[in-house]
Amino acid sequence: MRNRLSILWAILCVILGAIAAIEKSLFGVTGETLTAGVRKDLIRAVMYKQLSWFDDERRAPGVLSSYFSEDVACLNGLSTETMSTLVEAICGLVLGVVVALYFCWQQALLTICCSPIILVGVIAMSRLNFGNKRGKQ
Repeated sequence: MRNRLSILWAILCVILGAIAAIEKSLFGVTGETLTAGVRKDLIRAVMYKQLSWFDDERRAPGVLSSYFSEDVACLNGLSTETMSTLVEAICGLVLGVVVALYFCWQQALLTICCSPIILVGVIAMSRLNFGNKRGKQ
């Protein structure tokens, strides 16, 4: 019985690792696509500005290029880290309720009652993480 459970545990770990790798890569592609699209739109908008628009010190070429490289990259972090945390939390909550329903309906009710507290905590942590990263830049 112990060997069977160990093999099942190893299979579960491999499956969870594969799912995590797929999730991170998909969110990475999504974030890079979003960042590239926003940069293209910003560059297109700057290209059609009148020459007098560039006379302001806040719109010097160095400032604009740093804006394109740093500030727009924050979107990538938002889409990959915040959304990833929320998706993981929701999937974990749903899986927990399903497992609890399978084994004990009382535990499922307790899990459903605690879910708003868990969701508020996850959202607060994702906002704190994003705020800390934004403050460092």
